[in-house]
Amino acid sequence: MSKALATQFAEDEAGLHGGLILELQDWKTVTKDTIREKVQAVVETIREGITDPIEALVFAKKMHELAKLLEANVREFAESKGVGSAGLEMFSCKLSQAMTGVSYDYEACGDPVWEHLSWQLMAAKNNLKEREKFLQGVTKPMTIVDDSNGSGEIVTIHPPIKSGKLGLKVEMR
Repeated sequence: MSKALATQFAEDEAGLHGGLILELQDWKTVTKDTIREKVQAVVETIREGITDPIEALVFAKKMHELAKLLEANVREFAESKGVGSAGLEMFSCKLSQAMTGVSYDYEACGDPVWEHLSWQLMAAKNNLKEREKFLQGVTKPMTIVDDSNGSGEIVTIHPPIKSGKLGLKVEMR
């Protein structure tokens, strides 16, 4: 981000959080501890009624999106530049070459045991999803005959318990 863009963003948002962005603009000196301190300072202004918590949440969402997109868009350039085999320390961060996003393709092994177990797992997951979809449609206790183990047992199934937490969903436009 250009210094002009960062300054403009900071000026637009500075009144909201006591100049947090202005203080973080010199990102080269920012550490985990200074980030924690700045966050605590903002939280304290919310507790004291100085900063609106809704505005602070929106600000945090914007900063999260900015950081996420910036990292995603510069990572390729940084990785192509590299940091050497010894790594690099700068601005309170350590960078090193490492294998990331490791995954294995077990289908390439040709192992019949793995293939059989994988097929059983996928079939069980599909059956479970179908049953869960059915159970979501159950709105009151229902008596059924359970033939799954050959016993023909009569059981009463109940609607699943739905749980969640009411919160704020922040969507950027």
